[in-house]
Amino acid sequence: MIRKECDIPYSRLAGAARMALVAGGVVGITLLAGCSDSGGRFIAADETDMGAGIHGELMSSSEINLKDGTRQGRHWVCGDPGHDGVLYRLDAPFLGRVALYDSRGRWLGAAASTLGSPATVLLGGGRDCYLVVISGHNRKDFGPYTLEPYGPDPVEVLGDGVTVSGRLNDHRQTYGFTLAEASRVELRLYGGDQAGLSLEGVADIQPSACGDDQQILTAYLEPGDYEAVVTPRGRGTLPQAADCDESFVSAGGGYRLSMDRSGLATGQRNAGPLRDADRISGTLAQPGDSNSYTLELAEPTHVTLQVTSAEFDALLDVKGGDVNVHIDDSGDSTDPRFDQLLMPGRYRVQVSGFDGERGGYSVEVAMAPFEGRFRNSGPLTAGETVHGMADGTGPYVYGLTLEQASDVDIGVFSGAFDTLLTLKGPGIELSDDDSGGDTNSRLTTLLMPGDYRVEVSGYGEAAAGPFRLENRVTPHEGEIRQGCQGEDCAIEPGTTVLGVMGEDPQSYRLVLAQSAQVVVSLYSTAFDTLLNLDGEGIELTDDDGGGETNSRISTTLQAGTYRITADSYEGTGSYRLRLDTTPLQ
Repeated sequence: MIRKECDIPYSRLAGAARMALVAGGVVGITLLAGCSDSGGRFIAADETDMGAGIHGELMSSSEINLKDGTRQGRHWVCGDPGHDGVLYRLDAPFLGRVALYDSRGRWLGAAASTLGSPATVLLGGGRDCYLVVISGHNRKDFGPYTLEPYGPDPVEVLGDGVTVSGRLNDHRQTYGFTLAEASRVELRLYGGDQAGLSLEGVADIQPSACGDDQQILTAYLEPGDYEAVVTPRGRGTLPQAADCDESFVSAGGGYRLSMDRSGLATGQRNAGPLRDADRISGTLAQPGDSNSYTLELAEPTHVTLQVTSAEFDALLDVKGGDVNVHIDDSGDSTDPRFDQLLMPGRYRVQVSGFDGERGGYSVEVAMAPFEGRFRNSGPLTAGETVHGMADGTGPYVYGLTLEQASDVDIGVFSGAFDTLLTLKGPGIELSDDDSGGDTNSRLTTLLMPGDYRVEVSGYGEAAAGPFRLENRVTPHEGEIRQGCQGEDCAIEPGTTVLGVMGEDPQSYRLVLAQSAQVVVSLYSTAFDTLLNLDGEGIELTDDDGGGETNSRISTTLQAGTYRITADSYEGTGSYRLRLDTTPLQ
């Protein structure tokens, strides 16, 4: 009902007007002179008991907000101080807005409906009356509206998708929940007049805040029993959250608490633990952002982490104990891949973007308990993978025996130290630092039959921590010859030449009787190679087409005579030149 108003002092009227204008981003109200019969209300409106439905309609005759031209409806909602509070939801054929004022005209907050979420109002019983003002989104919004009470039955147990509501007095309120599997849990507290939100017995987790009446607590929890706790006046200073619900407003000490749970193995999350077989996605929302995950290992474990993004060049960092690994690109891809044996402990896995780039990404995790043994010396067999445990001494020496000429690929990998790989044998001594990617080492070369010594050590530091030594041995196909006789010696298809680069480049003559697809490859672990092919009106040059600092030219040539020149971009030492041709039909 509407009560007649009289005798409001001008200063109070002006103050209420200023408050309404300050809050005018949502709605403005038109003030009436005078006072109400019920004790000094600053504006006339229908009165409704708290808990009853609120009904109205925006019409052409409704009050107009002079700021934006929207229509508005006003309602006083009154209840006794002991009322536990009521949760209302707006139902209207337009995107409505709701603003709250106390009986003295002070603005208490506002909420706005969206396409997916109607405006929600939580009124506690700590005040006698509230002014509820409903307006449209723009001046074209008309039609009936209702604010109807809703909410679940009172419960003390939370669950996925469960919402509870109440009003705090002087005692904290607890809500239990049980997780059958490791989960991401999000608790959202609305209202409560600066109430605190926490998880009983879970340390180092605090909520983030959205304005004055919302808190969001996100936790990654193992299976077990937990309690969410709402504490009177226990909020304190909190970091600001980005994911706020602008469709909610509260007043009077009432609160609403909701819980949403999701599994950890799949889905979108930007933090939390990583476990075997997880396939998750994440997002770097702002330039320069990074997301951190945790990895807990109770035993030696072989861990593979694959980060993939089609939107930016991703970076991957793994840190913990003696491990400090930074990975940019893996192979020919800009997607980083971590593949290491890790000792028991806690690790931090961080995903970021090169040069501050941002966007979406995915992370795939694979773990396997280490069931082998550590071996720091002894013979190597072809294709064998050996795991060692460096103790700060070294080098760690292994033997490799070859019965025939072979293409050999040896790599040593460690997340604990910067590796150095050395290969010694008949007429050869090679070493490598970072050709295996990041701080890992790799040697790829052609070796003659004989006994060889493989050494693993640290580059510029003592080797300490686990490492993995891999080798691949493939019998060499084609003719092998040492060096070249004469200033312009011929080279036949299927031939590999083992040479030594000095100060001057070395040239080879190629004669083709018919058109052919020609592939020339120049490899060296001693210097940065440079390869040239010219003749019959063409001239081709390559520096790093063979991967790393190796060179490769692949082209189609007509019948004729050509010159292949092996050169050094920088450095001297042994090299391997390979020629392969395929006649064209």
